[in-house]
Amino acid sequence: MNAISLLEKDHRAVEAIFQELEELKGGESPRRKRELCEELVRELSIHTAIEEMIFYPEVKKNVPTAKEIVLESLEEHNVVKWELDALQSMKIGDERLDAKIKVLRDAVMHHVEEEENDLFPRVRDTMQASTLNDMGRRMEQVKKIAPTHPHPRAPNKPPANVVIGMGASVVDRTRDAVRSTLRGKESKEESKDGHRKPKKRASTRTKRTTAHRGHRAHAR
Repeated sequence: MNAISLLEKDHRAVEAIFQELEELKGGESPRRKRELCEELVRELSIHTAIEEMIFYPEVKKNVPTAKEIVLESLEEHNVVKWELDALQSMKIGDERLDAKIKVLRDAVMHHVEEEENDLFPRVRDTMQASTLNDMGRRMEQVKKIAPTHPHPRAPNKPPANVVIGMGASVVDRTRDAVRSTLRGKESKEESKDGHRKPKKRASTRTKRTTAHRGHRAHAR
């Protein structure tokens, strides 16, 4: 998959998450809403990382007419990262959560529109397909090790962002693994509690038999 196709695929995935969150607006399905918010944080964090580590530097170097768009995109990424950082610290019951998601969605969709309508066409017209394919392969590899949470204070240009990003990724993915393990234990406990069989009540016949024996013993 070439670089642009990969990024467009990411865009569609993020749009789908926003759409489902819109359908869950309000207090319905809090667990699913929490899962979607976490998925949104993960997808956008990885997406911004691969653009900043690979795509933007290559475009800035090889597509002179795209330099200003790349610089603007980096600023838009910074806004998105701060919003993601705020989102992941909010509780699902927070009354401002839906408003936060809407602000984030507006920022992300504006960014997506500019990339797909302006930046990507310039890149396609200037860079060779073989170069885009190579970039796509590299980006797919980096996706596997990129940070999964926003780091708005970290640098967003190579080589500093690559070095710091790899360190942040280790922390992020360890944190995700621990959270997943804890959630798995919680689910098992809930499942056990939900399927725990109630104690059987003694039948009327058993109660009567026991009472009768007690009465006979007392009579003796």
